[in-house]
Amino acid sequence: MRTHDRMMVLYLVFLFVTISVAGWCIEVPFRSLFCRKLVIPGFLYGPYCPIYGFGVVAVTLFCNHKKKWVSFLEIFVLASVLEYVVSFAFETIFHRLLWDYSMIPFSIGTRVSPLFSLIWGFFGVLMLKEAEPRIRQFYMDHRKPADIAATTGLAVIAADAVVSAIR
Repeated sequence: MRTHDRMMVLYLVFLFVTISVAGWCIEVPFRSLFCRKLVIPGFLYGPYCPIYGFGVVAVTLFCNHKKKWVSFLEIFVLASVLEYVVSFAFETIFHRLLWDYSMIPFSIGTRVSPLFSLIWGFFGVLMLKEAEPRIRQFYMDHRKPADIAATTGLAVIAADAVVSAIR
């Protein structure tokens, strides 16, 4: 693998791990406030929600249009599809409901909420245009420790996924 390709893969792993952890850190207080009790989201044991990492990596790779409104629409669709597929897969394979949008008007059952898809679109554009360039710069400025953190984080998440899947 060429050096540039290897660096891009390691950056995407770093982005995945960073956003998976950040998503968990944001979702815990959001869900806990909404439910008025401590809620630990997700399927895994550790403090990360990989759906956020996958979503941001996909947004970075496929939704970086020059026009923000086009990126917004792409992210809106991508987020809706990602939520539907992940929700369906977890209910089918693990018989687990990871989120429930059924109480929000116009939702597609428990799986997808147009309101949340709008929110994901807004935050996705913010991530793409504001946060991701800063994360990329941080990565470039601190490549060696970032690569170690990324590969270690990915190994921990992967091991957690295996343990969680067989429990």
